[in-house]
Amino acid sequence: MRARLFVLVDDHSRLLVAGRWIGNETLRAGQELLHAAILRRGLPAELYVDYADLRVTTASIRAARRG
Repeated sequence: MRARLFVLVDDHSRLLVAGRWIGNETLRAGQELLHAAILRRGLPAELYVDYADLRVTTASIRAARRG
């Protein structure tokens, strides 16, 4: 198993909104990080991702909001 660094960065200010080392790269792990970021900084107006196969939907953002 390899550790992966999940990081959310504000594209405009370059602020590191949230980050976490994750051993198991799953949708749930991504949702937990997004949830932490939303609690810390509020709901983003837009969300850009760097992998084409990663699915970021309104439903996943709502799920992350709920925790």
